[in-house]
Amino acid sequence: MTYGAYYGLSAVVMMFLSYFLNADMKSSLPTALSYVLLALFMYLGTKSYRDHDLGGGITYGQCMGTGVMISIFGGIIVAVFSVVMFTLIDPSMTDKILEDVRQRMFEQGTPDDQIEMAINMS
Repeated sequence: MTYGAYYGLSAVVMMFLSYFLNADMKSSLPTALSYVLLALFMYLGTKSYRDHDLGGGITYGQCMGTGVMISIFGGIIVAVFSVVMFTLIDPSMTDKILEDVRQRMFEQGTPDDQIEMAINMS
């Protein structure tokens, strides 16, 4: 769980930086960086578990279980922060995201009725 916490906290820091630096919401860089961080902490956590707790050997199931636990724990931290971000820090962020989605759908030629239906579903 330690490496899950490391991942969760690093993802929260990355989200804060993106927010305070006014990063472009269309950029896929934060998402890609998040996946790289997750893979890194899964690797480090699994390697640490193998070396310190299992004496240097690990089965596929143990490896998979460790990676899943790191992902779940980190995901919980990110989810809690996201709720805080969207409700307390910047409640208008949801409207900004929906407007960005509306604009991208319009640029792709999506009919107005489908855009409204998609926006109303969210």
